[in-house]
Amino acid sequence: MGSSTYRITRTRACPYTGRPCLPGHAFLARLQDAVSRAGDAVGEEFEIAGSATLTCGARACPAVWRATQGVSSVLADAAPEADIARLTRAGAADPAGAFVVAERHAEPVQ
Repeated sequence: MGSSTYRITRTRACPYTGRPCLPGHAFLARLQDAVSRAGDAVGEEFEIAGSATLTCGARACPAVWRATQGVSSVLADAAPEADIARLTRAGAADPAGAFVVAERHAEPVQ
Protein backbone atom coordinates (compact mmCIF):
# COMPACT_ATOMS: atom_id res chain seq x y z
CA MET A 1 0.00 0.00 0.00
CA GLY A 2 2.92 2.36 0.55
CA SER A 3 3.11 5.26 2.91
CA SER A 4 0.16 7.64 3.22
CA THR A 5 -1.22 10.24 5.55
CA TYR A 6 -4.53 11.95 6.20
CA ARG A 7 -5.07 15.67 5.89
CA ILE A 8 -8.04 17.56 7.30
CA THR A 9 -10.01 18.96 4.39
CA ARG A 10 -13.12 20.31 6.15
CA THR A 11 -13.83 21.22 9.76
CA ARG A 12 -16.11 23.30 11.94
CA ALA A 13 -15.59 24.36 15.55
CA CYS A 14 -17.83 23.17 18.35
CA PRO A 15 -20.96 25.34 18.64
CA TYR A 16 -20.75 25.09 22.46
CA THR A 17 -17.09 25.98 23.00
CA GLY A 18 -16.31 27.92 19.82
CA ARG A 19 -13.07 25.93 19.56
CA PRO A 20 -12.02 22.90 17.50
CA CYS A 21 -13.68 19.68 18.64
CA LEU A 22 -10.64 18.12 20.31
CA PRO A 23 -12.45 14.87 21.22
CA GLY A 24 -13.59 14.62 17.58
CA HIS A 25 -10.06 15.20 16.30
CA ALA A 26 -8.69 12.57 18.71
CA PHE A 27 -11.37 10.05 17.70
CA LEU A 28 -10.65 10.71 14.01
CA ALA A 29 -6.91 10.16 14.56
CA ARG A 30 -7.58 6.76 16.19
CA LEU A 31 -9.98 5.83 13.40
CA GLN A 32 -7.45 6.76 10.70
CA ASP A 33 -4.72 4.84 12.51
CA ALA A 34 -6.88 1.70 12.61
CA VAL A 35 -7.66 1.90 8.88
CA SER A 36 -4.01 2.56 8.05
CA ARG A 37 -2.83 -0.39 10.16
CA ALA A 38 -5.28 -2.67 8.35
CA GLY A 39 -3.28 -1.93 5.19
CA ASP A 40 -4.06 -4.17 2.25
CA ALA A 41 -6.47 -6.26 4.34
CA VAL A 42 -9.17 -3.70 3.53
CA GLY A 43 -9.92 -2.95 -0.10
CA GLU A 44 -11.20 0.05 -2.02
CA GLU A 45 -14.81 -0.81 -1.17
CA PHE A 46 -14.13 -0.93 2.59
CA GLU A 47 -16.48 1.21 4.67
CA ILE A 48 -17.33 1.22 8.35
CA ALA A 49 -19.59 3.63 10.23
CA GLY A 50 -21.12 3.98 13.64
CA SER A 51 -22.00 6.21 16.53
CA ALA A 52 -20.15 7.12 19.70
CA THR A 53 -20.34 9.45 22.67
CA LEU A 54 -17.53 11.98 22.84
CA THR A 55 -16.71 13.66 26.14
CA CYS A 56 -15.76 17.32 26.22
CA GLY A 57 -15.23 18.40 29.81
CA ALA A 58 -18.44 17.44 31.63
CA ARG A 59 -20.48 17.38 28.43
CA ALA A 60 -21.37 14.10 26.71
CA CYS A 61 -21.75 14.69 22.99
CA PRO A 62 -23.37 12.17 20.62
CA ALA A 63 -21.39 11.68 17.42
CA VAL A 64 -21.50 9.66 14.21
CA TRP A 65 -18.43 8.54 12.30
CA ARG A 66 -17.48 6.91 9.01
CA ALA A 67 -14.24 5.61 7.53
CA THR A 68 -13.25 4.33 4.10
CA GLN A 69 -9.83 3.75 2.58
CA GLY A 70 -9.78 7.38 1.43
CA VAL A 71 -11.89 9.49 3.80
CA SER A 72 -12.62 9.54 7.52
CA SER A 73 -15.30 11.73 9.10
CA VAL A 74 -16.62 12.52 12.57
CA LEU A 75 -19.75 14.61 13.09
CA ALA A 76 -20.37 15.66 16.69
CA ASP A 77 -23.66 16.72 18.29
CA ALA A 78 -25.46 14.41 15.86
CA ALA A 79 -28.23 11.88 16.27
CA PRO A 80 -27.08 8.25 15.90
CA GLU A 81 -29.30 7.84 12.83
CA ALA A 82 -27.74 10.83 11.01
CA ASP A 83 -26.59 9.98 7.48
CA ILE A 84 -22.92 10.92 7.83
CA ALA A 85 -22.06 9.80 4.29
CA ARG A 86 -24.57 12.28 2.86
CA LEU A 87 -23.74 15.05 5.34
CA THR A 88 -19.97 15.00 4.83
CA ARG A 89 -19.55 14.13 1.15
CA ALA A 90 -17.59 16.56 -1.00
CA GLY A 91 -19.78 19.36 -2.31
CA ALA A 92 -22.48 18.92 0.35
CA ALA A 93 -23.54 21.89 2.44
CA ASP A 94 -21.73 21.83 5.77
CA PRO A 95 -23.72 19.97 8.43
CA ALA A 96 -24.75 21.61 11.69
CA GLY A 97 -22.56 20.94 14.71
CA ALA A 98 -18.85 20.31 14.96
CA PHE A 99 -17.30 18.06 12.35
CA VAL A 100 -13.96 16.95 10.98
CA VAL A 101 -13.35 15.38 7.56
CA ALA A 102 -9.93 14.08 6.56
CA GLU A 103 -8.77 12.58 3.27
CA ARG A 104 -5.93 10.15 2.70
CA HIS A 105 -3.08 11.39 0.52
CA ALA A 106 -0.25 9.25 -0.79
CA GLU A 107 3.17 10.37 0.33
CA PRO A 108 6.33 9.35 -1.45
CA VAL A 109 8.30 6.73 0.44
CA GLN A 110 11.68 8.13 1.47
